[in-house]
Order: sequence, then C-alpha cells, then structure tokens
Amino acid sequence: MHFCATLFISAALWNVPSSGLQCLTCDNAKSPMECWRKGYYRECSFTETVCLTEVRHSSSWGTLPLIKTGCKEAQACNDNQIQNPRAAWGPTQCNDKKINSVCRCCCSGNRCNRRNLLCVSTSEPTENEAIRRRDHPVSGSLTEITCQVDPEIPERGQVSCTNGRSLESQCTFTCDEGYELVGSRMITCVLFSKRAMWNRRSPTCREQVPKPQCDPVESPKFGGVNCSGSGAVGVTNCLFHCNNGLQLEGAEITSCIGTPLGPRWSENTPICTGQCGEVQSPVNGFVHCRGSGELGTTCGYLCNIGLELQGHTTTTCILTADGPQWTNDAPTCTGRCGRVETPVNGFVNCDGNREVGTVCSFTCHEGLRMIGASTTSCNMYSLGPLWTDAAPTCVGGCEQLPTPRNGFLECSGSSDLGATCAFDCEHGFEMEGDATTSCELMSEGPQWTSDVPICIAPVPPPNCPSLGQLHHGNIICTNEENSVGTTCSFECSAEGYVLLPSNRSETVCESTSDGEVRWSKKKPCCNANCPPMAKKDIVVIVDSSSSIRKPEWRRMIDFLVRLVRTFRISQDSVQISAFRFNRRVDEDTQILFGDYDTVDELTDAIRRMPKKGGGTFIGKALRHAQNVALTTRNRPNVTDMVFIMTDGKSKDEFRQTAKELRDSGVQIVALGVFREDPRGLVEQLVEMTGDRDLVLTATDVLNSFQDKLLKLIADKICEVSCE
Repeated sequence: MHFCATLFISAALWNVPSSGLQCLTCDNAKSPMECWRKGYYRECSFTETVCLTEVRHSSSWGTLPLIKTGCKEAQACNDNQIQNPRAAWGPTQCNDKKINSVCRCCCSGNRCNRRNLLCVSTSEPTENEAIRRRDHPVSGSLTEITCQVDPEIPERGQVSCTNGRSLESQCTFTCDEGYELVGSRMITCVLFSKRAMWNRRSPTCREQVPKPQCDPVESPKFGGVNCSGSGAVGVTNCLFHCNNGLQLEGAEITSCIGTPLGPRWSENTPICTGQCGEVQSPVNGFVHCRGSGELGTTCGYLCNIGLELQGHTTTTCILTADGPQWTNDAPTCTGRCGRVETPVNGFVNCDGNREVGTVCSFTCHEGLRMIGASTTSCNMYSLGPLWTDAAPTCVGGCEQLPTPRNGFLECSGSSDLGATCAFDCEHGFEMEGDATTSCELMSEGPQWTSDVPICIAPVPPPNCPSLGQLHHGNIICTNEENSVGTTCSFECSAEGYVLLPSNRSETVCESTSDGEVRWSKKKPCCNANCPPMAKKDIVVIVDSSSSIRKPEWRRMIDFLVRLVRTFRISQDSVQISAFRFNRRVDEDTQILFGDYDTVDELTDAIRRMPKKGGGTFIGKALRHAQNVALTTRNRPNVTDMVFIMTDGKSKDEFRQTAKELRDSGVQIVALGVFREDPRGLVEQLVEMTGDRDLVLTATDVLNSFQDKLLKLIADKICEVSCE
C-alpha cells in the first residue's frame, strides 16, 4: 500500500508542461495525500501569477477538511488571503479547530502550493500531517512534541534531517558509492497515540549487486508515464496516464520483470483516446471533416455561393487544459454587394456595410433635381448579392444671363452646370468686371462665378479713383477731390482691429509718365487682431498611417490642440472641421463645422481621435474634404483653408482634386513631418499646395512642434487679402 501511494504522487508531480507558472490543481481532496494522488500540475494563464490553496472545515463533511488548489490572479488571491484573520462565524474565518471555517493561502513560484496543503505553516505538508490532523487532534503547540531518539545512522551511509527530532521532521538516508539502501529512504517523526516516534526503522546499507534492466518504457501519445526505481527487474514499476479529458485504453501499470528471454515490461504501452463534441456548421454554409471528431480531426468551412466567409476557414480537434476542444468556432457567412456609386453632384448614405439588406439613399446638392431611383437595396439573387437600382443623376443649371449693354455674350453649354460664358464690349467701350463666368455648384445651388460686367466709355480720370470706405476704420485725406498730390492716411477705429498690411498707413495720388494718375499704395484693410480672431473655415486633415508611431501621434494631436486653442472658435471667427486618414477616411470620429460650440468640446473631440495604421491615401482625404467637410455648414463669403499634416508620399492620385480645391478658392497649407530626406515629400506637398511658401516642414516630429512652428502656421492662417 505504501508503494502505491508513492507511485501516484510521482505520477502527479512529473506530469507538468514545459514552460510557464505551474500550480498543483485538485478539487475537494480530503487530505494532502489525496490531492497529490488525484491532482495534476496545470500551466497557468499569463494573468494567473500565483498559486492558491483553500481548506474548508464543515460539519457536513465530518472531521476531514476539503482541499482545493489551483492557479489564481495575484490581486484576487491576496484579497482572499487577507480575510483569514477577520471575523465571520467566529473570531476569525480561518480556524482549523472550528467547524464551518475556511483558510486560504497564496504563494508564488513554480509548483509552490504542493507545500502547505493545510494552510497551517510554510513547510511542505506530508501524508503524516493529514493523518495526524484527522486521527489525533491535540491541543497546545505541536512544536513542543519531539521524537525521543535520533535516527540511527547506517554503516556506510549518512542521514540528513529537515528539523532534527521535531514533529514532522523528515530524515533522508543515503549510502556511500557502491552501496545501496535496504529499507525506506526517508523516515518522518510522526504523532502516534499522542506521542512522537519515527514512522519507520532506519535503513541499512549493503553492497550493490547489479540487476538486469528493462529498456526505457514508451510514453503514450497525448499522455505520459511515471516510473519508480532505476529500471531494474523487480524494483521498477511505471504508471501510465492520459492528459486531461482523455481515457486510457490498456493497462495502467507495467512492471520490469525477468523472463527466460531477458528483462521485459509486463504490459504494453496503452493508448489515450478522446473526442471533441459535434462541430457546428455555419448558417448559410456547410462543414466537411476528415475524421470522426477524434483528436487530430480537421474540419473545413464553406459558404453558399455568393456569400463571404468571415472567421476561420478550418477547425481542429486538439487537447486543451479542459479536455478535447475544437480550435475555432464556426464562422459566419455574409453577403455583400459591390460598392455603391455616388451620383455626380450628389451624395449617398447607407444604413449598413453593403451586406444583404443594406439600403442606400441618394440626395442631390441643393438646387439640383434627381433623375432615377432615390434608394437602392442590397438583395440576394441567383448570381449573388446585387443592388436593386443604379445611382441616379443630379441635373440643374444657372439662371439665363443677360447680354451686357453696349456689349456681347457668347456661352457654351447653355446654362447647365459647367457652362462657360464670355463677355465683350463694343468698339470704344471698356469692360468693367470679369470677361468670363462659369456655372458652378455653390452652397446655395448652381450659381454663376461672377456678375455680368459693364461696358463703359473710357474717360481719362483727372483725379485718382475714390478709395471708398475702410470697414472698421477711417480714411483721412488732404483733398476731397483726390487730385494729384492728395495724401490719404488710414486708421482702424474698431476695438480689436489692426491695419493690414501695417506698411500701408498712407497713400499719395501720383501722376505716371504715361499721363495716368494712381495711388502710390493700395488701400489696406482693418482686420480683427489675429490670432485669436480670423474669419476662416479650416479643414484639418491628420495622417494616421502606420509610419506614424504612437508617441508621434500623441505629439501631433497635442500640437493640433495648441493650434486650435490659439484662435477663437465661433460663428464670427474661426470654424474647425477635422478628420484623420490612412488608406481610408475615419468618418466615425470626424468633426464637421459647427459640431461643437466651445473650444474645450472641440479639443476633447480631437483628443479622442484614435491612432490606427494603414497606407497614406492623400487623394481620398482631399476628396473627403472637398465633398463632405467643405460642404457641411460652410459659411459663404468666408475664406476656406485645408491644413494637412502628413509624413509620407501619397499612394493614390491627389493632384486633380488639389487643383480643383485651389481653383475654387480654397487655400491648401501642408506640414510635412519626417525622419529622413524630405526632398521627395516636399516636392509632392508643393504640387498639392501650388506654392512652396505654403509648405512647412518638421524634421523631427517629437521635437519640432515648438512655438516657432506654431507661430508659422498661425501666420499662414492669419494672412488676409485686402485687394
């Protein structure tokens, strides 16, 4: 009986994974011996960093405790352990002298909870400790009870004890080289009938006699084998076991025996068998397996025609800590239509991501009418998912232009969108106004880009032309007739307004060599103090491609927040729209004009923009600014600006969209941030902005966002035209 117990302990302790924290795991064992015998070592997950032992004493279980061990998260285990001295049904929750108590203890280190299975000390518990607590409860301190004599040292041998003659001290015997033990290798000071004594006689040492040995025993697949002895005949026994959740088919124990043909094992190696549960087929799909669910079976998933598989394409029956399990759940089979076309001069809005059942609605720009279906749905047909209707067309035009008096008018394309008209005056008349105009889509609908000019007869001006009014300021002239020699000075009278440019504080009416008269300097304008005032609608585009690292992204966002806080955000000052992009535009976190009323709300929304990598598709970003950001609550007669921050070359075409933005009056300012040679990036940014002066660079994104760079960008925003 003693041999069997030792064998089961060895089998449990040797069956461990090769890496990671391992904890002895058992459930409701009635003694440390039973925990060792029936338990196993489990490799903990990365969040479980300590081992837990829990001992419960209950009247419903008799005098024996119930022991539960396993892996535990460190904080949770500590929260349990600190409850031990606290009151519950008695003065303390942990009291092995009281019924209905529970003790919990934690330890760190590989297999550390194989010790102290009764949560009473830091030394390793033994079978004797469980028997002593079960059969011989005593009062008082156990440290006062000792064995009366020292263990006998065998001739040609040595003995080493863990704690002298104290109770539960374990003494281990060894023999000199060439000698072997006869008797027990270890004896323990145990409590017997309220008296301490050694549980076995001391062994002796005798000269070793070589014994025939069996070949190494083969371990079963998906299992293991634990042997006692050195492999010699008559003293070596091996116990087979299977991993958790598998059944052993064959003999559980084999012994090295002698036969006329030499040493051999008494039993063949058994096999470990087990099966996973029934594999589930995906909805609108099917599954095909190679095998019947036994370990190693692999199954493949397929979807019905026209549907896409989302998830894993295969699953395999493998052995896990919880027994045989499929590696993957069944995927889903979904249908998607192709990309829906956006109508020219219109928009499309879908309530899904092109899966079956998605409905998309079409709208046209203000002032245009729709020809075609206003909605389309993604339906399943025999050929797969298809849209029910094609995108409609948006048509419309400008009002008919009158012919200028004393002039001519010639148009191409009638008054439809895109039509161009040219004006000319009769001989002897000069044109005042633009010579051409185009029908374009404005925020108010289709509009001509300029008014019809006036044809007037040229009259040599005897005086300089009137300077008109200076909004938010005054013009003071030395002569009301504006004759040659008249000097006019300019000043701003409204609070918070300054003269721009500052070097145009006065002008003089002069006569030129060709007989004409003109002012020496053009009239300035009074502009609100900038910053913080600047009447502009600004779209901020931020590159979040994979080359932007997370520390750089946070620095870019902090810099953007500083830039926004430099200006007053209101209807009579600056409006901000912002979004990030990589290979696509993030419309989920985009900010449109008027979304936020205060600068705090706006900067909070900017900080919430996530960092997600991908390619650098500047063309997509500019088209989103053109078609969405600049068409949503954009103020008329206010200068528009696009400010883009990027660190890489665009992977798509952007030049045409950039030109369309510039031609429509949008100023593009670019900030290039990079770590290497900037020449290629700068050339691309110049093509985008159309002006080298509108390209700013930062050679080190983590160190360049300083006040000087902030001022340069603020100056670009504050630039105004007084023409």
